[in-house]
This record gives sequence, structure tokens and C-alpha cells, in this order.
Amino acid sequence: MSLKSFKRISKLIAVTLAVFITTGCISWYKLHPDGLEAPEANIKGAKAVYEKRLNFRKRAYFVGQKTTRRYFTHTWFRDYVTTISSESVFTQKLGVELQNKFGGLKDLELVGLHRDVIDEQSFGTDTGSMLNGSLPQQADYLILYKVTNVAVRESLATQTGRFVTGVVGTGLSMGGKHRAAYNTQRSGDMVRLYYATVSAQVQMVDTKNGKSIFSFNISADSIPSPFCAQDNIDDCIRKLADKACARYLYQFGPPIYVKESRGYGRMVELNIGADYGVVPGMNFRFIQKNAAGQEFEITTGYVGSDPDDIGPDYCRVIVRGQGKPENFRVMKNVLAKPIMMR
Repeated sequence: MSLKSFKRISKLIAVTLAVFITTGCISWYKLHPDGLEAPEANIKGAKAVYEKRLNFRKRAYFVGQKTTRRYFTHTWFRDYVTTISSESVFTQKLGVELQNKFGGLKDLELVGLHRDVIDEQSFGTDTGSMLNGSLPQQADYLILYKVTNVAVRESLATQTGRFVTGVVGTGLSMGGKHRAAYNTQRSGDMVRLYYATVSAQVQMVDTKNGKSIFSFNISADSIPSPFCAQDNIDDCIRKLADKACARYLYQFGPPIYVKESRGYGRMVELNIGADYGVVPGMNFRFIQKNAAGQEFEITTGYVGSDPDDIGPDYCRVIVRGQGKPENFRVMKNVLAKPIMMR
């Protein structure tokens, strides 16, 4: 088997294993639709509050910040990513992805993406003086973001090559994409895999009083593969935008509820999807209320990995502990809440 074929196969195996382990294999279309449903009153009040909020959409302005770090990584990839220009490029890419994700939200209106990545010192304690007066007057929220770390590492959990003997060297190939150079050796039969990690910080500030609404650090890994190119880093940045959008969903999103259930609640469809940053493997809690109006958790579930499991405005969740008539409690009109992504 050629080295090129082995690269292709090993990457496919890594992707398949990751998907299988994370989400399992349950087909929505093979499950029988459920007839039972919870009272619509469960979600009626929450929907009314959200509909009212849509009449007063908040306006957001995005600003990228330079990081105070000069070295993103201590690996062989550092020569490619440690320049100031690269720092700005990565942050600018994150800004574009954030704008794309947040631009689909129904309760938030984007009024601009600041053209340049600026120094943190440009911000004073007075929010009104931010960006030296260039902050749009109509902005209600300022969303600050910066890439704080980029690294490319060798995966310790390596994959044994059955057909090719050799180990991966740690040099950079000359020309074209930056990737690991292969040094065929007879000293072993272990093929090392590489993955990228990108970390970022995202903050949302109320422009009227300068108070932080939320501030959090997030990171994302690419899928390990025999080579690591710019595409892997770009993939991480897209995942960071998904996580930031999911964090907004956790605090400000619309009421989430079950639109349909199948297989005695084994799999359910929720009313949100890619529009709020839902990704495969994302976890949800299912909520019920007692007679006193207090909430309690029924069970949890995770978004499936089938391409049809996530749409623009829906997602399908595999529910833990369901599938039998005697314990069927996750049904239509049951409320759900996202579990924070780390």
C-alpha cells in the first residue's frame, strides 16, 4: 500500500472512530413516532417571553483584540505561527466565523465587525470612549474576542500501521502546505498523528454601563491526522465560533423544547439547530416541573452525528435511559436546556 493511500485510510479511520465513540449509531427514520405529548402549557409562557424579546433585538459590534502572548506554541510548528501578523490573522478569522454564526441569531442584530485587530490598551474604563470614539452609537453590546494560543502537536494515542513501517518525522515540508514530513525508518511500525489546538477568549460587554455580560475561555482540537496543515487550524476556529454561539444560547437563547419524539423517547427533535451553534455530541438536559412549579431533571441526551441530525433550525438528540413504554417521559413539549460546552 502506498504512503498516500495509507494517509487517506488512517484519517478516515480516525474520523469514523471519533464519530462512533462520541455519538453512536441511531437512525431517526428507523424509530416509530410517539403519540404521547406533554401539555403545551409547559412551553407557552417561555415562548411568549421570547417572542416579546424579538421585538427589541439587541445590536452587537465585534472587535478583535491582540493577545499579549508572543509565542503560540513550543512545537515544530512555532516558526509558522509566532509572528505578530499571524496572531492578527488568526483573530481576524475568528471574527469572521463569529460574525457568521451570530449573524443567524433571531434576537441579535449585528451592526459591524471592526476592521482591525486592536491593542487591549485602546479600551478605557469608560465604555463610551472605546475604540477612540469609533464605536457605533447604535451598538448595545460589544463582543470582544482574541485567539490566545495556537499549537500543533503529535498525538500520543498513535495509530499502528499494518501495511507501512516507519515513523513520522517532525520536520516541515518545503513548499505548499505546512505538514509533517515522513521519514521512512525500519525502527518501528507506529505512525504518529498530528492535531491542532486553538484557544480563544470571548467577552460580551454592555456598552451603556461597561459591565461584562459574560467572559469565557474556549478551546478546540482538530481531528488527528497524519498531516497537519492550515486547514486543521481553520477547522478549530470554526469550532470555536460554534462553542461561542452555544455559550450565548446557554444564557440568552430561545426556549428549547421537544418538537417530536420517537422510539418511546429514545430520540427527540428540538426546535434549535445550526442557527444557535448546535454541533454533534452537544449535550442537553430535559426538564419537567412539579405541581409547585419547581424544575427537576428527567434525563440527558446528546446530538446525533448523522448529517440529517442537525438542520438550520432543528437538531435530533439521542436520549439516555429512554426506549421503553414504562419509562417514557421525554416527549413533545418537554423543555430542554443545553449543558455547557468546555
